Amino acid sequence: RRTSRAAVCSALRSFFRFLFCRGRISINLANGVSGPHLYQDAEIPPAFTEEQTRQILQCAREDRTPAGRRDYAMLLLLATYGLRAGEVLHLRLDDIHWREERIRIRHTKTYAETFLPLMAPVGTALLAYLAKGQPKTELRHVFPQAITPDQMFKPGGAVRGLGDQGTTGGWPLRPAAPGGEGGPLQPPVSVPGPAAGAD
Repeated sequence: RRTSRAAVCSALRSFFRFLFCRGRISINLANGVSGPHLYQDAEIPPAFTEEQTRQILQCAREDRTPAGRRDYAMLLLLATYGLRAGEVLHLRLDDIHWREERIRIRHTKTYAETFLPLMAPVGTALLAYLAKGQPKTELRHVFPQAITPDQMFKPGGAVRGLGDQGTTGGWPLRPAAPGGEGGPLQPPVSVPGPAAGAD
């Protein structure tokens, strides 16, 4: 662990400075000991396990409020396709091709576009949200803000909003080994869909 290695390096530097000050060594070796960089939130796991992902989705699925339907649809998109937050937030109604059963993703890093198969659980969750969760808005985006529907979410704000709902603490829901951006992604986990005849 980085924190353990950093503690060992700090102890070595202190020891070498002590030896140098006491005249036991002629060169201050402490200057030659470099420890690892420590990053904020570095201990947070980079990805959920399949079981953790199922539990998060199940928790979000049980919330039938408008915010709950929104959160479930967003989380399902993240977990199924390994998307970035910005790619979910930039999803527009025109990007969902219902008859062709595919969805267009506008990649925020490369600005390329990818068409992915519209998985049945994802389509059902999106329909439930659009019918009984999406606020009235002039925007063509799938996920406008609830309080100010004529404005889009910011990626950081959307993640914090999901955390406030208790469905995720702001951790990425990207699979450990996602497929390349140039082709379809298979679901990394078996995701639960809304119950039959979801209201």
